[in-house]
Amino acid sequence: MKRIVGLIRSGAVVGVMALGAAGFAQNYGGGYGGGAGGGAINTDRIRQALLARVQNQVEFTDEEWSVVEPKLWKVVGLQAQTGQGTLGQLVSRARGGGGLDVNSLISQALNNGNPLPVLQLQQELQDLVDDPNTPLNLIEAKLQQYRAVMAQAKAQLEAAQEDLQSVLTLRQEEALLELGYLE
Repeated sequence: MKRIVGLIRSGAVVGVMALGAAGFAQNYGGGYGGGAGGGAINTDRIRQALLARVQNQVEFTDEEWSVVEPKLWKVVGLQAQTGQGTLGQLVSRARGGGGLDVNSLISQALNNGNPLPVLQLQQELQDLVDDPNTPLNLIEAKLQQYRAVMAQAKAQLEAAQEDLQSVLTLRQEEALLELGYLE
């Protein structure tokens, strides 16, 4: 049952991200990488689309949502970096694929177009590994840097989840646990 819920959740996120990417391409007259209009996608639109489902499923009051929403968004961003949650799983699955640059799209949606630290280090590490002329000591140094940043992101995620949990009722906490935002 949890596997089915996870697949449904992942499908919903992929759909929302695809809509955001399609909107980006439509608004900026090009592919997912930019086009005539330049850089940023409508991050508010993606944020609202991703979180509206949570707001509706958990049935927060407007007052509760005004407190919960920024805390939940922080959790979503940190989950994306650490490979957890639905966006994190999407990023992990997209690595090495062609076409839509999910990491770039998520960075734009979650971090105003700036690369997310863990995702940036993953790419830098992959680039080093892909180059057969890269000295092993450079790969080792980048790997250590990646592990340190990943550990920091995981600690930030844990703190963000605790902060989010602190403002929830028990029913809301259970719902967000079931949706994969809390552990």
